[in-house]
Amino acid sequence: MLCYYFIKNQCIGYLAFHKLIKNNIKFDSIFATNDFIAMGCYQAAKELNFDIPKDISIVGFDNSETAVNLKPGLTSLQLPIPEMTSKAIHHIFENKLYNENFKIFVDCNLVERKSIS
Repeated sequence: MLCYYFIKNQCIGYLAFHKLIKNNIKFDSIFATNDFIAMGCYQAAKELNFDIPKDISIVGFDNSETAVNLKPGLTSLQLPIPEMTSKAIHHIFENKLYNENFKIFVDCNLVERKSIS
């Protein structure tokens, strides 16, 4: 299942990047909703001879091992998994009624690498 998830997400970034180019949409940066999608953007950018970060900046979201292993290293937001887990558990055991729009916020640190200019 993980392999399928990886391929599916990487393809989303790859195909989205190509679609932007095909439709002549001007852009200088991409914020991907996870690092696998960013990896697909990297692949498409390199095939189309875009220089990362000179021609385009790419930022991921989750700071996975993928972020470290891409060349150049992917700038990504670090998900605070322990804090998210703690807040979720606390919410479950609070025994309060919440409406469907209830939100819990956590801060995510930016881990800067070489994918942004």
